[in-house]
Amino acid sequence: MDLSSLRSPMLLLTVLAAACQETTGLKVTRPPDFTARVTQSTYENGISPEGQMSQYAVWLAVPPSDTANASLGVASSAPVYLSAEGMLRRASASDIRAGDEVVVWRESAWAVGCGDGPPGAACYFASQVEIVR
Repeated sequence: MDLSSLRSPMLLLTVLAAACQETTGLKVTRPPDFTARVTQSTYENGISPEGQMSQYAVWLAVPPSDTANASLGVASSAPVYLSAEGMLRRASASDIRAGDEVVVWRESAWAVGCGDGPPGAACYFASQVEIVR
């Protein structure tokens, strides 16, 4: 048996495994801020006071509520991951759907009663989202 033929596939598998970990590992490593159920997700694109905007306005039911009581702005470029069947992979904000459970890491700034959320609800901005299916 020629061992040199085994080294190349093993090296390739090692490199591929490392690459997969790099692309699917969560970027924010602190504990999440909350978990919630998505009630709706709407794409928004246009000009805002800060310039061009491309984001998803996600309405959330944060426990113990079962109706929308918060909103989450998820920029199209925000890190989003999908956790399903024990696997974690990269996803995008466009993958967030009504009925999904989401684990949220948010920015420290937040507001109450923003225009793209439920009336009078807290409005957060995502620094990272994990969709759990």
